[in-house]
Amino acid sequence: MTINPPVAGIAGRITAIRNTTGSFSATPRPGRRFAAGVQWLCLALAISATASADAGRLTLDQALERALETDPQLQRLTAEQRALGADAIAAGQLPDPQLQLGVMNMPMPEFSFASEPMSQLQLGISQRFPARATRHARSDLATARSATLDAEIATGRLDVRMQTRRLWVELQHRQRMLAIEHQKAEVLDRLTETLDARRAVSRAYQTSVLSSRARRARLEKSLTDHRAAIARTRAALGELLAPDPLPEDLAPARLDAPPPSMIDDHPEIVVATRRVHEAHRRVDEAQAAFQPGWQASVGVGQRFGDTPMGSPSDTLIFASVAIDLPLFTRNRQSRRLEAARERVDAADTGPVEVRRRLGAAWRSADDLYAEYDALVASYTDSVLVLAREQEEAEQLRYRSGEQEFAPVLEARLARLEHERERVELALERDRAAITLFYLGGR
Repeated sequence: MTINPPVAGIAGRITAIRNTTGSFSATPRPGRRFAAGVQWLCLALAISATASADAGRLTLDQALERALETDPQLQRLTAEQRALGADAIAAGQLPDPQLQLGVMNMPMPEFSFASEPMSQLQLGISQRFPARATRHARSDLATARSATLDAEIATGRLDVRMQTRRLWVELQHRQRMLAIEHQKAEVLDRLTETLDARRAVSRAYQTSVLSSRARRARLEKSLTDHRAAIARTRAALGELLAPDPLPEDLAPARLDAPPPSMIDDHPEIVVATRRVHEAHRRVDEAQAAFQPGWQASVGVGQRFGDTPMGSPSDTLIFASVAIDLPLFTRNRQSRRLEAARERVDAADTGPVEVRRRLGAAWRSADDLYAEYDALVASYTDSVLVLAREQEEAEQLRYRSGEQEFAPVLEARLARLEHERERVELALERDRAAITLFYLGGR
C-alpha cells in the first residue's frame, strides 16, 4: 500500500547496477568483492539521492501534526475543556456574601431620626448556604462534562487525521492518474500522426484517423476532470493545514497495514458512554434541588433619638436565619427530575447506536480493503504483466516487418489504461484502509 514513485526509480537503478556488475561474476574473489562494493556503493548513493530529494518536501506525518495543531475545532474543544475544569471547582463553592445597608423605622413625612426614638441605621452581612448535595452535584456534572469533552477531543483528533490522510492520498493518486492520462494523450497524438501519414497512401485509414482524433478529444475531458479534482483536493488539504501555504511538491506517502479493530475502546464509544454518565449526574442535580438551602444574616443598627423612650446613640444587634421550604415541587423540581431521567433513557441508546454503526463500517471497510487489495495485486502480477508482454510482442512484430506501427501504439494505450485502472483500484483500497485506520484508533 505504497504511494511512492521514487521507489520505482530506486528499483530500476538497483536492477541496472546488478546488470552492470553481473559481468564480474566470473572474476576471482577480489574482483567479486570489488564488484559487490561498487554495487552497494551505487545502491547507497541512489537511496541517498532519493532521500535528499524528499528531505525538503512536506511529509504526511508533518501534515498530520500540523493539522492537529491548527484545527480550530480541536482548539475550541480544548479551551472549553479547560473552562469546565475551572467550572467544576467553582460549582462546589459557596456563593459570595452580601453586604446589607438599611434604614429602619424612619417616620414619614418628616424623615427625621430625632422624631422617632426607634429610627435606626443598619449595617449587616448575609450569607446563603445552598444544600451541600446541590453544590456537589453541580461540581460532579461539570467534571462529567469535562470528561465527555476529553473523549470528543480524541474523536476530533482521529477525524482530523482521517481527513488529512484521505486528502493526501487522494491528491497523490489523482496526480498519478493525470500523469498517465498525459502519457495516453501523447500516444494518441502519435497514433493520429501515424494513421494520418498512412491515409496519404490509402483512404481506408481515414475512419481510423477520425476515431483516433475523437478519442483524443474525449481524453481532454478526463484531463480536465483530474485537474479539477486535484485543485479541489489541494484546496481542502490547504484548508486543513492553514495558515501555512500548501507546498506544490509533497513527499510520497506510505500507508501501513490497517490496524486491528478497537471498536469497543473507540473514542466515539467513549463519548457516548460518558454522555450517559453525564446524564446521570444531571439526575443527581435534579434530586438535590429537593433539599433546602438556608441563609444567615447578622448586623448592627444605630438608633438615634432624644425622647424618654430611648437613649441617644443606642447600638443594636440583629441576626436572622432563613430556610428554603420546597413545598411546591410538583411543577418545578419534580418536572426537572422527570426530564433528567428521560435524558438518561435517551443517552442509554447512544453507545448501542454508535457500536452498531462502527461495527457495520468496519465490516464494510474490511471487505472493501480485501477486495481492492486483491484486485491491485491481480493487476500488478497478471493484468499489467500480460499488457506489457502484449506491447512487447507487438513491438517485435513491428520490428520484424510483420505489421505497422499502429498496433504497437494501441497496445501501449491498453497498457496505460490498465495502469490507470490499477491506480483507481489502489485509491479505493487506500480509502478503505484510511477508514480502518480511523476505526482502529489511528
